[in-house]
Amino acid sequence: ASAWIKAPTAAATKWWREACACISSRRWMQATRICNRILEVVPRHEHAQALLGDLQVRGHEAHRLYAAIEQELDRLNLGDLTRLLNDAIRLYPDHSSGRVIQLRLLARAREYHALMRQGAEAFCERAWEEARVCFQNALRLDGNSDAARTASRLVDCVVRRMQELRRKLDEARHEGDHGQVQVFARELDEYDAPFVAGGMSRIGGTRR
Repeated sequence: ASAWIKAPTAAATKWWREACACISSRRWMQATRICNRILEVVPRHEHAQALLGDLQVRGHEAHRLYAAIEQELDRLNLGDLTRLLNDAIRLYPDHSSGRVIQLRLLARAREYHALMRQGAEAFCERAWEEARVCFQNALRLDGNSDAARTASRLVDCVVRRMQELRRKLDEARHEGDHGQVQVFARELDEYDAPFVAGGMSRIGGTRR
């Protein structure tokens, strides 16, 4: 009888060490499974009971956070969603509810960065309308992005200036003012000239 009693106790001790190792490496779902296994053979294992209780509380809170993220996924901007996700990951890194959310949020972040890169390339190529659309779409994904907001405003300023120059050019032609025609035409041509890389080159890889 004593041998039978010692066998599950020895197994529980081994499993408890494994559970502690899982906690150290933040593999909390596996730690939960091990604690349940310990309590099957040693129902009054105090350490396993305490750890399991803590993990269950964390699990419920993480589930609540992930549910909130999923509900707000199409409404909140990328920065707010990322902060919520980081809170959930710190609380329970490998929670089953979070895997799909993490993948969806990662896809959204990649889409944002792709739009910023495309917008920066279009800006450098003087494709103003394409750049404007890219930056505005990036801003819809992350309404708190200073980079997307600044880039969008910059393109809008360029487009407005070009519209103003075309209007003045037409007026100068109508009035026969050849000197002003050349001035406005020359400035318009500058907006189509090759872009010298500078501040704009950083926009495609800068999120905030």
